[in-house]
Amino acid sequence: MSIRQLLASFGVPGAAASEGTIQTTVSIHNETQLKDLLDIGLPPERRAEHADALLDGVIAPAGNQHVALLHRLLRYAVGTG
Repeated sequence: MSIRQLLASFGVPGAAASEGTIQTTVSIHNETQLKDLLDIGLPPERRAEHADALLDGVIAPAGNQHVALLHRLLRYAVGTG
């Protein structure tokens, strides 16, 4: 799927891509849309490595459930978790 097709699937007008920078709000309705939006075309084994690299060295403060939740979401959406 091309970037233009992906943007169209999220409701961004096709002409917007030819105008340069796009500023828009995207509403994500389910986890599949989130994965599609963040997919950069890596095979599954590389997706997991990419998610690990994004989180490398990022430590959740003790007792902060929000950071841990964000890590799980990122591993799911970007990686294969």
